[in-house]
Amino acid sequence: VEEAMEGKKPQERLFAGVRGGRLTNKTFVRAVNWPKIRKALHRPDFKVKDLRHTFATLLFDAGVSAPDVQQAMGHSSLQVTELYSRS
Repeated sequence: VEEAMEGKKPQERLFAGVRGGRLTNKTFVRAVNWPKIRKALHRPDFKVKDLRHTFATLLFDAGVSAPDVQQAMGHSSLQVTELYSRS
């Protein structure tokens, strides 16, 4: 992550797709060398989706409101977002 941040402006994406847009799951896996990360963590079962779950859970744990978490996650339904809540 620190390497990816070098030379980037605050409004720039940390990891961008081929044309500078949003990453797809496949592009992200390639950009960060996901197999290497899983090996380093000794977690061959670790999925990119696990990062999304962790992010949402950390937001809730920090007291971020469900609508704000919904927006950050890009969920169309608050019900989906609340699945990440521990309450």
